[in-house]
Amino acid sequence: MSDSHNLSRGFRDEARLRSEAELVRVVRDKGSSSQEAQLLMTRLYRYAIPVMRDLVKSGQIVNKVMQIGRPIPPSELRRLSDVDQMDLVMDVIAEAGRLFMSQFLLGEQRWRPGLASISTTFINACIREFPSGLRKVSRAARLKALNEVLVDAMPDDVQQLTAATSSEGVDPERQTLAKLELMEVLARVTERERHILLLHGAGLTHGEIASAIDATPDAVRKMLARARKKIRKDRARRSIDLTNEEFTKTTTLIETWQHLQQWGVGTLEMAVTIKGIIDNARKTFEDSRFPALYRPSPKIPHNMLDIILDHIDVDVDREDRVSWMSKRARVTRRVLDAIRTEFPDVNRPNPHSKGAVSDLQQFYDSLKLACAPEETSSLS
Repeated sequence: MSDSHNLSRGFRDEARLRSEAELVRVVRDKGSSSQEAQLLMTRLYRYAIPVMRDLVKSGQIVNKVMQIGRPIPPSELRRLSDVDQMDLVMDVIAEAGRLFMSQFLLGEQRWRPGLASISTTFINACIREFPSGLRKVSRAARLKALNEVLVDAMPDDVQQLTAATSSEGVDPERQTLAKLELMEVLARVTERERHILLLHGAGLTHGEIASAIDATPDAVRKMLARARKKIRKDRARRSIDLTNEEFTKTTTLIETWQHLQQWGVGTLEMAVTIKGIIDNARKTFEDSRFPALYRPSPKIPHNMLDIILDHIDVDVDREDRVSWMSKRARVTRRVLDAIRTEFPDVNRPNPHSKGAVSDLQQFYDSLKLACAPEETSSLS
């Protein structure tokens, strides 16, 4: 009976692969906009949704992405609500479907019968896409949670302000941004209280926060209450007239911290320390041991790191361009390695992409803005 069952199953599998191969052949002949292409992708989506949902809910996705060399922090997955997890699954499947059509069906990495089934190949594509999708959803969830924490601390007058900003003639997004203006108020609390507020906003329980900061859950509750009280008092003293200039400044500060969080920088203390590491690197490149980096060209009176960080325009001769680009890359790697020596989890938002030099420029610009005296003076 067992041999007969296995033989029957083998025949069914072979027939299914032949059917898949024929459908793929038609899709390749008729293109991605054909009815056959839509039919194939619909089948794959229907198959992938429950599979990916179960992998995410069970946590098995963590091992799956680890096996392909794209690990994710398990804590990021646990912090997502059921709704966020389902949104993540749908986003990942949609993006994987787009790449699958262009690469595995119509592109160079074509699926071939005789290997894994096309449904298995599609699931593997979804797994490869999962880490990128998780980063996007996690950033959005953290920002949403932080917004809710800040709104929870708002007094009634600020609630009225945010309602007013959604009136006719005003950009609808301004209401949310006006609420996020309270990020500025976080500078009024102590670094420890600020850290607790951010952890709470990220969805951690009192017990989890207590473990993270080496305190008791009761102490965490008291510090949260104290921090919220400070925020309410501070807002009561401040004018609630949000001028265009203030709004622009607030928006810029929000975008700055969003960018820093993409690098893994979550606190002002981290930002100050990392900026100091980069500034020390600038001094290091003044050392005579790095003459080629100190003066990358006899015509240029700047070292390479200053040129990168200060956005200095340099006219490089054609014959020197290859050497110039190589030196820029070397300097960037040295600086990033120095940062990761102190903070191993800090890295470019997309470390495998090109553009490391421009990423470092933008990172340093964000650090300068976050560490500006007017933003840090209230912490002293």
